[in-house]
Amino acid sequence: MGKQKFTDIFYFFRDLYTVVYISFFAILFFIPVQNMLGNITTYLYLAIAGAGAALLVVSVFVSPKSFFSPQNILLTAFAIAALLSTAVNYRYQPISNIKEICWMCIMFFLLHTVDASRPKEKLLYLFRLVTDIFVFLWFVGVFVSFCQFVSGYGEWISTPYNENELHRVGFIEGRLFGVFGDPNYAAIGSFFVIVLSMFHIIGKSMGKGARAFLIISMVFEYFYIILSGSRAAMISVAVAVFFVVFFLVLKAAFTQKIHPALRCICAVLSAGVSAVLIVIISDLIKEGLAYLPELYSSVGNAFGINVKQNTVVDIRRPDIDDGNDYSNNRFRIWADSIAVWKTTPIVGATPRGYLDYTFEHLGNIYIVQKGYVIHNAYISVILFTGIIGSLIVVAWIARTAYMILKFLFIRKISDCPSYKRVLFLSAAIVAEAVSSMALSQMFFSHMVTDAIFWLIVGYTFYYIDLENNKIKKSANAE
Repeated sequence: MGKQKFTDIFYFFRDLYTVVYISFFAILFFIPVQNMLGNITTYLYLAIAGAGAALLVVSVFVSPKSFFSPQNILLTAFAIAALLSTAVNYRYQPISNIKEICWMCIMFFLLHTVDASRPKEKLLYLFRLVTDIFVFLWFVGVFVSFCQFVSGYGEWISTPYNENELHRVGFIEGRLFGVFGDPNYAAIGSFFVIVLSMFHIIGKSMGKGARAFLIISMVFEYFYIILSGSRAAMISVAVAVFFVVFFLVLKAAFTQKIHPALRCICAVLSAGVSAVLIVIISDLIKEGLAYLPELYSSVGNAFGINVKQNTVVDIRRPDIDDGNDYSNNRFRIWADSIAVWKTTPIVGATPRGYLDYTFEHLGNIYIVQKGYVIHNAYISVILFTGIIGSLIVVAWIARTAYMILKFLFIRKISDCPSYKRVLFLSAAIVAEAVSSMALSQMFFSHMVTDAIFWLIVGYTFYYIDLENNKIKKSANAE
């Protein structure tokens, strides 16, 4: 078998793996699916992880340079930092740590890495296929969740294979959980769907039916974000709106004739007003949606249909609106995390063994008692990989922000076909970056929303490189 033939086969299976990964973890995010699959989920996890690990090994031989590309070299260094933490703290969950690092490498080097040497048509087809699958599956979950809200359904349920493991489904405790395992991450996923829908709408011509579906989907995704009660998601949406509006106004044709300083002021003011408005409008819509369950019951009774008698729902969250800790214990978790980090500042306490490490060094403190995740991606990096890993992540974030902002500030919408694509994809990156201040995601997490995030990062840089290469070719031609 020739080298090129082997490479083509590898990329075929890597693309197939990307589709399967996104589809599997999107579906698995639905509580009813988890309950239906039961213990089979464990074996499916092993199959997905094993296939990913095998592809990682093969990629070392097929495309070794990709691990040291400008975009990936810092991610490679970070994976090494995580392995170093595991090696130094080898007594604390070494197998679980290696598994988690393997999942993270699958994100970095299989889902995120886009090989620009491959045909453009194949790369864009893969992105379109994967994102279409995610948009459709997430819409199904959101639509069913919205129907649960309207019908007044909400309860705690136990899993068939573990009666002690309870899940909230439907609308309960002032939040719409729906069919999803966690409304915070589900709301972030809904925002990704909105971004990807906008990306596809502006990207190419499509049929009226497809366009109508995407618009309807965006409406329901927005409703879910509002009803989820996720403060992290709502703040992220406001910041992302600020980001998008700022650059749209800054680069708009009607602002190009005014002084650059005035143009920046106009862009900042427009973005600020838009961000505030999205929050105010969302609150008003949420108040209005609270009447839907009662309306549903009234309409059902009017037509003689036996439905649950609903009243106007209470959209206040009792866990934060009744004088409880506004941070939902996050401040206490973060304080404990920093205390643990201080005992091993250089290499950290590993991503999966930190609770055992904490118990041994600091005793049965709060995070050990509750077994909590950190609920902050950045503090997680500090705790799990210490100063070494933290410095690498700071460098990666700084480089990523620099490359994106440089492109958006320098290029113009009028002469850059991919400008709006990059802008909308970057909005998803901004939303993830902001929400990660209160959620455990991005690093050391392999949910479908994390997979979509890394896919978006990879294709954002792919589009930036496409446009930059056009300029280089034009300059060389002259």
